[in-house]
Amino acid sequence: PLLFILIPKARTMAVELFGPYGGPGGVAWDDGYTHTGVYKIALSHKLGAGIGSFTAYYTEDQAKGYPHPSGDDTYTRVNIL
Repeated sequence: PLLFILIPKARTMAVELFGPYGGPGGVAWDDGYTHTGVYKIALSHKLGAGIGSFTAYYTEDQAKGYPHPSGDDTYTRVNIL
């Protein structure tokens, strides 16, 4: 699948295309909780390596993120609002 990320640049939003990444393997992900909505998603990515981790921020508790880290701190962090 392709990943589209909106990146703020001087009062405008630019779309950068990363990918395609992924493959035929994997399983559906579910954090096990029921939420009413997503406030923000933070991704980390590295050129040529794909997404390293993501953090979901839900509307019920916008200050607390639920991280799913990659363990590699060389990735660039991007917020999707």
